[in-house]
Amino acid sequence: MADLAPIYDLMRGSELNERVGGADPEQVGRFCHHNITLNMEIKPGDRILDFGCGIGRVLLQVANKADPSATIVGMDIMPEVIEFCRDHVTAAFPNVSFELIEGANTHYDKFIDRPAARSKREIIDIYGASFSKAYAFSVFTHVDQPDFPTLLSFVKDLLADHAEFLFTCFILTAYSRAAIRNQTATFKFGDMAFESNEKIFVGNRRDRLAFIAYDIGFLEDMIHRAGFVIAHVHYGAWRGCGFGSSLQDVVVVRKPVGA
Repeated sequence: MADLAPIYDLMRGSELNERVGGADPEQVGRFCHHNITLNMEIKPGDRILDFGCGIGRVLLQVANKADPSATIVGMDIMPEVIEFCRDHVTAAFPNVSFELIEGANTHYDKFIDRPAARSKREIIDIYGASFSKAYAFSVFTHVDQPDFPTLLSFVKDLLADHAEFLFTCFILTAYSRAAIRNQTATFKFGDMAFESNEKIFVGNRRDRLAFIAYDIGFLEDMIHRAGFVIAHVHYGAWRGCGFGSSLQDVVVVRKPVGA
């Protein structure tokens, strides 16, 4: 195993860590990796996609503990985080590479100022149907409803048949709705709104994609339309319940044959 301490120290000293959520990057990496190990088995020879890799907080843990025969590709829409990963992560892990991909997101657009990114079509041409495992932490927590199934479908096109994809999001259930209304959730919402017959919840209308949650039935429909089958769902501790393996809700899906 590589010594990750110097890389995590660089993350702690970089303003980029705040852009991708803040908190101690090593603790975040360990916590998210624990959720991966609870939900999927990384095997020798796996080709793994870290979708929305940020500065590599989770990817470092995955790379350090996976068999060296596994390969990992990190993808993100922010140029500076990809530059950080290429400068500091690939030197420690030759089986890891990174791609800057085109994308727009009102929560992150201020950090996207350079056009030298591959289009989604180019990414599919290069990586289509090739990944056996994939994960995305704190990506779909910032995706609006019109883009949600489209982005899921894009990830699906990068996966091989039977591949597993773990992603986090915020799910509206009877319990989480009550926690929001009673202000017992972990997050304290200000200028919040329920929309589309309460199928969508926005935590702050002034920064719409900072926190967005979806009704469980609505989410299941978007996942189905994207071509995935749900394997299981684990609800997170954000609801203020005092337990959960993750802060956010965790959804694990599979790509069926021919999807």
